[in-house]
Amino acid sequence: MYTIKPIFHGVFENFEKTIFTYRTDAGMKITVPLVSYLVQGEGCTFIVDSGPPDPELAKTRGHRPVLQATYLQDELHRLGVKPSDIDFVVLTHMHWDHSYNLELFPGVPVYVQKRELEYAVNPVPCDAANYCFAVPDKDAAPSWFPALRRFCVIDGEELLRPGVRLVPLPGHTCGLQGVLVDTEEGKYMITSDAYPLYENYEKGCPAGICVNMLEWYQSHEKVKKMADFILPGHDMKVLDRKVYGVVNG
Repeated sequence: MYTIKPIFHGVFENFEKTIFTYRTDAGMKITVPLVSYLVQGEGCTFIVDSGPPDPELAKTRGHRPVLQATYLQDELHRLGVKPSDIDFVVLTHMHWDHSYNLELFPGVPVYVQKRELEYAVNPVPCDAANYCFAVPDKDAAPSWFPALRRFCVIDGEELLRPGVRLVPLPGHTCGLQGVLVDTEEGKYMITSDAYPLYENYEKGCPAGICVNMLEWYQSHEKVKKMADFILPGHDMKVLDRKVYGVVNG
């Protein structure tokens, strides 16, 4: 069995909520966290998503400002883990706020879905900024590029370790994948931005950024069948607990 701990990277302030709740809440401003997850158990330690860049790099790249920003290595240290302890990284998808910092884990495999990688190298123009292809420095490499030679490209569902399954959940992006993790509490699906907020799951509401609405609803049905609990990508409520997967934790 595994435990899951949220990794806090900072927040977006004055965030337009309708970006996370399709065709609703226009004009409503919220503060949202940027979150990754540390998963430990069965002799294995890995992270799901590697987060945004440090604030100065975010600024030079033209990304949305990350406030209350932290450094991934500092957050791992706070959780009692060194970068060298990480056995592998799973990228749920390759948007910039989920895929920086991979250089902290030299030699470590990085799992991505084939569909996501194929799209990330040549996104449509309106999506280019999400994949770091519309930044002031035209020679700047995408956030995930330092780990490209270490990518383990998955095509579909795969049992990564006993109790850890990669599950395609397209919709928000072409190749988003969730991570289904067995815990004492039950099966947790780390969904990332398939559900930015718990509200997306509870109301069956896609995010405002959704490349394929039909696939999102198919993914939603899949999650409901496979998972007992979900962990979303940008919900403050995630930070109410320090650890998931432990009964009475």
